[in-house]
Amino acid sequence: MYAAKGGSVPLFSIDEDKCRRDGLCALVCPAGLIKQSEPDAIPVPLEGKEQFCIRCGHCLAVCPHGAISLEAMAGEELEPVSRDLKISFEQARQFMKSRRSVRNFKLDPVSPEDIAKILDVARFAPSGHNDQPVEWLVLANRERVVAFLDHVVLWMREEMKERTELVRTMHLAAVVRAWTKGRDYICLDAPSLVMAHARTSDATTPDMDPVIATAWCDLAAHALGLGACWAGYITFAFRYKPELKKVLDIPEDHEVKGALMLGRPRIRFKSIPPRNPANVRFLE
Repeated sequence: MYAAKGGSVPLFSIDEDKCRRDGLCALVCPAGLIKQSEPDAIPVPLEGKEQFCIRCGHCLAVCPHGAISLEAMAGEELEPVSRDLKISFEQARQFMKSRRSVRNFKLDPVSPEDIAKILDVARFAPSGHNDQPVEWLVLANRERVVAFLDHVVLWMREEMKERTELVRTMHLAAVVRAWTKGRDYICLDAPSLVMAHARTSDATTPDMDPVIATAWCDLAAHALGLGACWAGYITFAFRYKPELKKVLDIPEDHEVKGALMLGRPRIRFKSIPPRNPANVRFLE
């Protein structure tokens, strides 16, 4: 076993009996921290550069022989890629194009097990520098959702009192009137609400990471037969009324950048409506 160390902290270990000296780990390392001095040599790390390792696992994932172990993960812990589960482009094309914003939900809540499945996929969404800063908050039943929406409506009333531009652009007066009559135009009677938030102080791309993760959550819900819709009023409420974070015990230095209504669709869509052609420029 070859232990490649940076200072006193092991960067990675290579099992010399398993290593085939193919150099794949050095080729895929995004930070260029692994070098192979010559063909058939054991790959080694660049000395003093261990702080630049982002623990992405590329070196482990590319090795077909399981020869590498990182400090944070061992090769035997990796989930193998199954060729049997590979989908065609046409399958992916229909799956992504058939995803709809669902606004009609059944009353029964989504099970915690199904939400856990969705978020287990969403945690693999890309993040800047592999920071993985996204945290999730789930309002798992309609009672929880309604209790929080009461606070959101109070924010809307404040905007109306101040006669801000949001009242006009987001039709807040109509939304509040509907709420007083028992109609939910904020979360459309969704039985669950999922929110993605991240600390802004130490993440590389804290504005983008929760949005990307929310998109993955949306697609995972679609794959599971659930319906989702982006809850724009919720993210706007957190933006203009940060004090709402206290209601849900979200840390003060976190920002909520993504929110999804989630439930079981009451209706199913049978076709895919057209969209504008892609606006593309190729520079050659």
